[in-house]
Amino acid sequence: MIRYYFLFILSFLISISIVIGYKSFSEEFKKNPSKNSKSIPIAPKIILDLGKAPSSTIKAKVTSLSGDVIWISRSSKSSELMLNQQIQQGESIETKANSYATLTIGGLAFELDENSKISLIQTLPRSIVIEQNSGMINYISKNQSSPLAIKVEHLLISPKNTEIKITMDEIVKVEVISGDIIKIAYNNLDYTTETVSLSKGDVFMFDDAVREHNVL
Repeated sequence: MIRYYFLFILSFLISISIVIGYKSFSEEFKKNPSKNSKSIPIAPKIILDLGKAPSSTIKAKVTSLSGDVIWISRSSKSSELMLNQQIQQGESIETKANSYATLTIGGLAFELDENSKISLIQTLPRSIVIEQNSGMINYISKNQSSPLAIKVEHLLISPKNTEIKITMDEIVKVEVISGDIIKIAYNNLDYTTETVSLSKGDVFMFDDAVREHNVL
């Protein structure tokens, strides 16, 4: 009987010790959690500088300006375009009604008519890629020092040492005003690549909805 009583007292004391020990540990953990747990590494913040193009790119320059012309930055902010302003990769300019502008880059000149928009997709010395978003633009590449590619909807146009005019409406029209042969490529609705060569005086008509063309 005495033995059972002794075991009961011993078990009771052990239980009290466990409770007191756990309470002390909990209070210490709350006071100093860093001492009782492994630190979790925090990933460094990645900051993208949308305001600057890569250092390897070249910049275009606004050489003529008339009326209401808008500059659109790499971060989609817009403001009034200024004469002699430099335009970098990832930026766009847009002319409003009765407004005009000319950009030059790498021996190339882009003359924007009213209600036209152009975006500089890539401006590396070895390759300049432009996207025409709307309107009518004259491209002069007679003194170019960098290869030029122009994206217009699903067309990819590669002029060289020539002058062409591209008009965007329900139908895209490409007029070869002067210079050498230019190449145009696009994928039709069957995903087959179509290529066309144009020379001076040719007029290329393209219906983007059905991916078909006609040369006049």
